[in-house]
Amino acid sequence: MSDMGAACSPAESALEIDHAAPFALAAPDDRISVYASRAEMPWHGAWASTSPRFDTSAPGSLRRREATSGALLWQLEVPDWAHARITTTPAVGVVAYAERSLSTTSSSRCGETPPASGLLAFDLHSGKPLWHQRYSGGGLPFPLLHAGEVYVGGGDRAIHALSLHDGHQTGCIGMGAPVDLATALLDDQGRLFLGDTDPARLLRIDPLTRAVLWMAEMPEAVPASLAARPVVEAERVAVSLAVQNGGAAPISLCLFGFDASSGERVWEVALGERDATHPPALAAPLADNERFYVISARGELVVIDALEGRERQRLTLGDPALAAAILERIGEHLVVTAPGGNVQVVPLALLA
Repeated sequence: MSDMGAACSPAESALEIDHAAPFALAAPDDRISVYASRAEMPWHGAWASTSPRFDTSAPGSLRRREATSGALLWQLEVPDWAHARITTTPAVGVVAYAERSLSTTSSSRCGETPPASGLLAFDLHSGKPLWHQRYSGGGLPFPLLHAGEVYVGGGDRAIHALSLHDGHQTGCIGMGAPVDLATALLDDQGRLFLGDTDPARLLRIDPLTRAVLWMAEMPEAVPASLAARPVVEAERVAVSLAVQNGGAAPISLCLFGFDASSGERVWEVALGERDATHPPALAAPLADNERFYVISARGELVVIDALEGRERQRLTLGDPALAAAILERIGEHLVVTAPGGNVQVVPLALLA
């Protein structure tokens, strides 16, 4: 186990571990199916059998279970974490975690020890630990996996590249400010796109040369509105943004499209307005088949032509809270998972 210092030196899936209370949801179109959870979807079992099933119910333990029967496959001793994210390749899993806070008391002061965080890699099939890297930044590190490397950023003002095999550092990209890769995308071509919040901007970085290839500034945004990562389709990079119009004016939700090669902003799609007193949480759009799918301020599913930014369709889902929903394609369905866990399943045949 090692620590990341502050100085630089020489195909994936993810599971968020968190819990939220469900809320009622209804679709206005009877062709859209609504479920209280993903487990209620009639074809959930067939889909789940293709994904690793992890059990984190026991503190200090990570278990992998057989997808359909639930039989225990292996168990791994892990830190007692408060939050964790598991990212996998076909052979290796990496869990990024933030431990529970520990209260400390002394005669001179009472306080709370900042929670530790780190990365733990393991063999996906046997559960054997491969390496453990302590993390110098605060909060939950957000790893990106590509071509045998793990990229992670944080409070030390750099993006670190680690070997997926043994955890040793293979490179470092100095950024000049704390980095959160939750707002980054490392695509299957090895292109790294990073959203920043202060100021609001989008950067493309070459992970091999460590160079910033371009930087695109965006309108003044609501703080933390760039919490959604960019997505790429048809050589367009799309970013969801909540734009502050000033004072008590409503907040505009927008989707911006940039040329992936040059960083030029080529289109913008308005997604409606929200009350400025309640800044919206935003989720990443979905990129698929030369289209971007995104949720509007009024809870509509908006289909956008990726190349031209032309709006193809708006389908009413009926809940503004869905602006923070997770969008994904599973088979011939578009699955919209709301923050409370409720699910709407839209047949792709309904969409233009």
